[in-house]
Amino acid sequence: MQRKWVVSLAIDGQDEITAEGTMNAIDQLMAEHELIVEVLDALDGYASNVERGTEVEPSDLAELVRFLREFADGCHHAKEEGILFAAMEQAGFPREMGPLAVMLAEHEQGRGYIARLRAVATVLPTGRRRIAPSSPLRPTITRRCCAVTSPRRTASCFPWPRLGSTVRSWRA
Repeated sequence: MQRKWVVSLAIDGQDEITAEGTMNAIDQLMAEHELIVEVLDALDGYASNVERGTEVEPSDLAELVRFLREFADGCHHAKEEGILFAAMEQAGFPREMGPLAVMLAEHEQGRGYIARLRAVATVLPTGRRRIAPSSPLRPTITRRCCAVTSPRRTASCFPWPRLGSTVRSWRA
């Protein structure tokens, strides 16, 4: 089944990123992974600025966290967990080990990381500023987690095209 989609995103005053097209469900998840990786790269850049002592805008962190919470987890992970992973289980992928177990664990770890970042974003004062090296908020912002690397790894290493044919053959 082909679906039309459009996604637009602008972060930190940069040009808006817009993508649109028609694709099947697996292709759509892969395209969403690419967008999520771009946002995670922006989060990594924000964390690098904090580590270097460069002034940052707290509202940028809040927007990055909002995107990850609402789109990456609320929409993308919901589709993966509610539809794709269920189809994978029906096609014979065990939930307790292998790719499903890894991806579910990464989703949970990412949720914890995003919750910690969200808590930090809500207490940062407004306006551009440096976050002091002694600030208890700094380790949370600069801490790397699987949430920053797993979508990139999953998108490039997991056999998505083969999975699409496996799930389609199960449904036929």
